[in-house]
Amino acid sequence: APPPPAAGKTGAYGAPPPPPGGRPGAHDPTFEGARGDAALPSFGHQPPTGMPTAGAPPELPPGYLTDEARARKRRRDKRKGRLMVLVGLLLLLAAVGITVKVQADQNKPDTIAALDVGQCFTGEATDVTQVDCAQPHQGELFATAAAPDPEAAFPGVDKVRADAGAVCVTQLTAYFGAGGDVALSKGIDISPVTPSEDQWTAGNTTSFCVAIPAAGESLRGSIKGKGTA
Repeated sequence: APPPPAAGKTGAYGAPPPPPGGRPGAHDPTFEGARGDAALPSFGHQPPTGMPTAGAPPELPPGYLTDEARARKRRRDKRKGRLMVLVGLLLLLAAVGITVKVQADQNKPDTIAALDVGQCFTGEATDVTQVDCAQPHQGELFATAAAPDPEAAFPGVDKVRADAGAVCVTQLTAYFGAGGDVALSKGIDISPVTPSEDQWTAGNTTSFCVAIPAAGESLRGSIKGKGTA
């Protein structure tokens, strides 16, 4: 029998030597054998898993902001902060304005118009202090007198006083229980408090009927019903 071919040489008739171990289908490392095998994976550079390839936009982790996004956020935060400061300042100014108005109203003197019929007071008609009628006082409001024509132009000081005086005389009898002569005998006089032209023009056309001490001292006790005593 002919001797086997030497290692690395072709077999009979130019055929390649059999695979090692004589196992059919084993990988043939020769060029000719490689052409018939399945394609092998490339040994070139492969990007790591999860990393972007060249030219592709980077995939940022959740919550990560680019420089431009951070700049936009800072601008939004600044605008929001300025807005909150402005709102707080407006609220502060409004609170201060309300406080000042309340204090001004509290410090504003009460006039005769702030009293109810039957109340007594000390002070002037433009600055009264309501007191108990049992205490010494300068006046007692016993009636109000509506203007005959409150929609008319101011008729003058004398006309306003005359109209209010006529109403007050009538109301004195109803409240005191007697006329003016009896009231004077008991040291009581009457004085209508009438509106000025500016007050009339502003719509304050009502007059006020006030009992005052005839001798200029002070009254003590209410005059209501005292005319029949």
